[in-house]
Amino acid sequence: MTQAMRFADAIELTQNFVTQLGSQQLKPLQISDFVGNLVATAEGARGFFVGYLTNEDSIVDSHHPAVLVGLAANRELVSDLLMKNLAMSTAQELHFQRQSQPAMAANSHLVAQRSQQLIAKLDWPELSELCQKLAQSAAHGDGEYAEFLTRWGYDQEQRQAIQRIMNVVSATTS
Repeated sequence: MTQAMRFADAIELTQNFVTQLGSQQLKPLQISDFVGNLVATAEGARGFFVGYLTNEDSIVDSHHPAVLVGLAANRELVSDLLMKNLAMSTAQELHFQRQSQPAMAANSHLVAQRSQQLIAKLDWPELSELCQKLAQSAAHGDGEYAEFLTRWGYDQEQRQAIQRIMNVVSATTS
């Protein structure tokens, strides 16, 4: 994989990776190397999480230990993206419920659930700290993540849902 990894390519590679993971075609070192190489860049990491967290294969729910090893290759970027994935999918679930789109709400719920489980499995102190900071921004409308919340146009109810889930996650991690 190259440094010029495109987002769409990373999604496609991840989808193929999950298929191989499900059929047990990969050795742990191949798994951790693949994930580590993909999360080395922002576009690769973003594409990995889209392809991984939204995949229909239930193998993703087990969060293979070698996937966790690979994610540790870029803890700062992975922490930021995972925390934001949890926030965004939590807010989107509420949005789709309001729009009477149960299938889309269920997809958002699945991504939120997988993100939360992955955060718990990683159990990194820096990830817990980021979740606390986002919870503070959601609660008070200022702080490090106020611009992120404003940019995505989250309303008060969505911010409260984000605050709740971030508080749960930060209380159950390091």
